[in-house]
Amino acid sequence: MLRAKPILGFLGRFLLVFALLAAPWPGWPEAYARGLRQAAQAVYGSFGSQGVVVFRPNPEKDRTLDTIIYVGNRDRLDARQGGPAACFTFNSRGVAYLPTALVIALVLATGLPWRRRAGALGWALVWMHLFIAGLLGLMLFKIVDTHPWLGLFQLPRLGRQMVSILHEILLTYSGARSAVAVLIWILATFRRDEWIGLLGETQPTTNAGESRR
Repeated sequence: MLRAKPILGFLGRFLLVFALLAAPWPGWPEAYARGLRQAAQAVYGSFGSQGVVVFRPNPEKDRTLDTIIYVGNRDRLDARQGGPAACFTFNSRGVAYLPTALVIALVLATGLPWRRRAGALGWALVWMHLFIAGLLGLMLFKIVDTHPWLGLFQLPRLGRQMVSILHEILLTYSGARSAVAVLIWILATFRRDEWIGLLGETQPTTNAGESRR
C-alpha cells in the first residue's frame, strides 16, 4: 500500500526539479535548439543514397517553431549546392527538451539511493535521445512521403500508414511524448519487483525461511 509521506516527498521533489528545468532561462532555449540541430545534422545529414538534409534556425525568427528542416535530392543540386527542397518546421522545446526535462525530474525525484538514481539517469537519457532521434527520423519520412517530387524513395502502403499514424500521435500530442518519458523513467529506474510501489521507499526482501532475531 502506498504511503502518503513518500508520495508527497516524490511530488515535491519532482515539481521543484521540473520547474527549474522547464523555466525559460535567458539564452537556454536557443542554446538547446542549436545543440539539437548540430546533433541532428550529424546523424541525418544524408538520408538514404540521394537525400540531403539540413537543419537550420527558422529564418522567420519564430520562437515557437524555432527549427526548420530542408530535404533535397543530391542529384538535383547545382554547383552552389542549391536546388528544390521540401521543408518542415518544429518546436525543439516541445519535441525534445520538455520530454527530456520530464524524465530527468522523474528520475531525480524518485526515492532511491543516489548511486542507483545516477545509473538510472544515464540509461534514461540514452533511451530518451534515441526516442528523439526516432522522432526526427519520423519527420524526415513524413517529408519524403508527402513530397514525392523529391524523387528520393517511395514507402509501401503499410509503411505510409504507419508513418502517418505515428507522426499524428507523437508529434501532434505532447501528452504522447510525456507518456513515453514516463515509460522510460519506469524502465530505467525500477526493478521488476519494485514496479508495484513506484512512489514509495523500497524495502529489502527477506526469505520466508529466514529466522527472526
